Amino acid sequence: VDKRALPKPTLSSTTSSIAEIVRQTTAEVLKRTDVDLNLSFFKLGGHSLSAMQLLARLCERLGVQLTLPSLFRAQSM
Repeated sequence: VDKRALPKPTLSSTTSSIAEIVRQTTAEVLKRTDVDLNLSFFKLGGHSLSAMQLLARLCERLGVQLTLPSLFRAQSM
């Protein structure tokens, strides 16, 4: 296989896939259909218990460990 002939992977497609998983998971946890990732989780109606649910689901779906303080500090999703 000529690796130079293969298309280069794009970060934007990976990033948009992750963003969509975050959006869908947030919508599930908050029981909303209109999740704007430009808003913070708490401005979307989240609270500390739902934040823990979100972090657990994202860990399961994305295989990443996120902390509650990081979600509190985040200006947007």
